[in-house]
Amino acid sequence: MRIIGHYHPKSLLDVGCGFGVYGFLCRHYFDATFGRFQPSDFQSRIDGIEIYTPYISDIQKLVYSNLYIGDAFEIIDTLNHYDVIICIGIIEHFTKEKGYQLLEKFLQHSNTVIIATPHPDCWEAQCAWYGNENERHISKWLPQDFDKYINTQTIIIPDYIIELHRKRKIGVGVVAYGNTDLLEGTIESLKATTTVDYELVVFDNSADDSDTRKYLEKRDDLILLKNENFVTKLPDGWSNAGGAFGKNRVIEYFKDKYEFILLSDSDVEFQHGCLENMLSVALSKIDAGYVGCPQANMGFAVHESGVTEELASICNLTCARMWQEVGLYPECLMYYSYDSWHTTLANMFGWRTYQLNKDYYVHHAHSSQRHPGVIAQAEQDCRKWAETECKWEQYWKLRLEKGKGKIYG
Repeated sequence: MRIIGHYHPKSLLDVGCGFGVYGFLCRHYFDATFGRFQPSDFQSRIDGIEIYTPYISDIQKLVYSNLYIGDAFEIIDTLNHYDVIICIGIIEHFTKEKGYQLLEKFLQHSNTVIIATPHPDCWEAQCAWYGNENERHISKWLPQDFDKYINTQTIIIPDYIIELHRKRKIGVGVVAYGNTDLLEGTIESLKATTTVDYELVVFDNSADDSDTRKYLEKRDDLILLKNENFVTKLPDGWSNAGGAFGKNRVIEYFKDKYEFILLSDSDVEFQHGCLENMLSVALSKIDAGYVGCPQANMGFAVHESGVTEELASICNLTCARMWQEVGLYPECLMYYSYDSWHTTLANMFGWRTYQLNKDYYVHHAHSSQRHPGVIAQAEQDCRKWAETECKWEQYWKLRLEKGKGKIYG
């Protein structure tokens, strides 16, 4: 129930609901907890499918909004979309081939499917309990059997829980600063290490006649955005190298096209599982604004849920709805400040920052988060900006009052 509760579903389908245990628990957590005790007061749509008629009693009829009797293979095609589909102790009763077919059907009707099946170490043959031939155990499912999906697995002996997510296309934006070799390494490592479908946009800060620009113009697997209109808003002597400006243009390009946007520097070497793990976390956390990897200096505490104050800014998966609600990066701050500023603001809007438990990329530039000179420059920049504008609190208050207004600083 803890895993189901993470998704705060307004609609849920319980496949193979049996006696209605999970339907009752879901009704308790999603309606009764809020004082809605009578069916006429229920606000959550909790439907069930059960093939074995002798299991059905008045209990299920009271708990479920709609109770469908019959074969899930046939019934699922007649139903609408659900926030979550749960399949508890069901998939092992099918052959692997038929089990995969059923999962594909589920993922056509929901972005999230939660499965519980016996852990391989605890699996045992099971006969037709209570005269129900559908209770026989036919297949043993291993963790790697779900690798074709975006998935998160939790072991709760004797079972393990698998959260499957429909694969979806995301936007990937890379801001380039002129090093062609590192940029090529970023693009090629992304192609080689991910199964996630993506559209790639590169925002190039280099000159029109630069080697980097010529290299990018030859590639037919990306969209090139050129820095043609960048006017610095920084006082004399400051520079953010077009970082915030470039990322903002990428976000503007993607935010109405995709649910999630990956923002990366051009000196990142992606490792296997990077996008998959980021996307899995983002899909399982309804309040995830940022998902990424630890800062090199480990400067922020991490809650057991994965929430932290700030991530390494080099490579983050972000939620498009966060940008629409909170607004873009402030373009008046340098590279090592604008991301910190925006993370704080996003948290004020209720968006959270989730950290993966390991690094899924290599940063090739200069280990910037460890570099004392860079840290000192960031601190100096924040002080300068605060002293010059004296509007940190006023700005945040104005932002919260205006909500969706675009205020860059």
